[in-house]
Amino acid sequence: MRAGALITVGSAATILAACGTGPGPSQSGSGGGTAVTLGITTSGDGIVRESGGDCRGSCTAQVANGTQLQLQAVPDPGVSFTGWSGACSGLSTACPITADADTAVTAVFTRPGPVQLPPPAIAPCSGSSECSTTLGSDTEIFAKRLK
Repeated sequence: MRAGALITVGSAATILAACGTGPGPSQSGSGGGTAVTLGITTSGDGIVRESGGDCRGSCTAQVANGTQLQLQAVPDPGVSFTGWSGACSGLSTACPITADADTAVTAVFTRPGPVQLPPPAIAPCSGSSECSTTLGSDTEIFAKRLK
């Protein structure tokens, strides 16, 4: 879904196909004629997918009361899914929900920051043209004096 999209659907209609992103969700439920609002938000770099339709940012849909949905958090390359909030919880990328009232869900994605390594402590090359030091148990750094 596009950010800020509002889509109205009936019990057998589709949520996400109106955005042109897929055939739409598989829905089941009582379809009692009463529509409820499903709000999906992503925080970070990723999407929430429902049967081929994607939401990035903030999306809203009207679904029939009792509609069962399978939401899937999909992180962008190099990004990690770190959890759900709202109607979904936990660390699993899958979130089955039944929209039996106005429902909001947020998927949180994080991009790892740069790895910070401490500067190596290489002893001065006093009297020698070559020096070395060990970082941890498996890394050794060599230095050679050029002049």
